[in-house]
Amino acid sequence: MAKIELLDPTGVMPKVVKTETPTLDTIDGKRIGFRVDWANFDIFCNEVDAHLRENYEPLEVKHYYPSGRSQTDSGAQELAEFVESVDAVAVGLAA
Repeated sequence: MAKIELLDPTGVMPKVVKTETPTLDTIDGKRIGFRVDWANFDIFCNEVDAHLRENYEPLEVKHYYPSGRSQTDSGAQELAEFVESVDAVAVGLAA
């Protein structure tokens, strides 16, 4: 009788290192950013932006639209500059 070899298709998960990020104590006086990757998420961001400006006093609300999906040197620099320019950022995708 022929021998059958069974293979396990599951992979080994890498260890996840979780970094705790402190939450903001207030939105007032903070620089809030939205990273917008998709048009429908922009609709949400615009609504939240209006809500923040109406109900809080953020120092600034910025919307960041990546120039591309790849992490080229210029794209990574662009993202780093955005991250440095805000105190908190909302990132999301919508289809």
